[in-house]
Amino acid sequence: MVCRVASCGRLRVSNPPTRSGLRTLSENDREHRGRNTVWRTNQFTLLGNCLNYLDNGQWTESLDVIEPFPDGGIARHGPSTAIFSSDLNSQSVFDIQTSDGKRLRGGIRAIQLTDLASGTTTVLATVKQSAPGELLPPDRIVYSNRNPI
Repeated sequence: MVCRVASCGRLRVSNPPTRSGLRTLSENDREHRGRNTVWRTNQFTLLGNCLNYLDNGQWTESLDVIEPFPDGGIARHGPSTAIFSSDLNSQSVFDIQTSDGKRLRGGIRAIQLTDLASGTTTVLATVKQSAPGELLPPDRIVYSNRNPI
């Protein structure tokens, strides 16, 4: 059995046990042939956030995928939908619609250092006039112009 953990705590299992709890050998199990290897497993229920989402009345497995979208990218295969701008220096770099209808928008404007003892703040850097983003499938957008800030 091969397991892989994805973001949002999802666990994906390939070659799962059969209904009876025994995993039978197949053509892909050449290293186990001749040894009469049998796998036994217990039943479990995986609980977690973001595993599935309701899409037009049907429960669908969430996917960690950002797709091309006009002026950026969109992640729409999960409980929340997120739109990402194609430029880090835009009014709203991310726009998230939650499953309960709330909308969150924001971005980065500067990096600041604050001395809590004195209360003084120093701006270390601000976002450049143009800091384009690049979609790197399946699940990343990288904003780089060598030094976007």
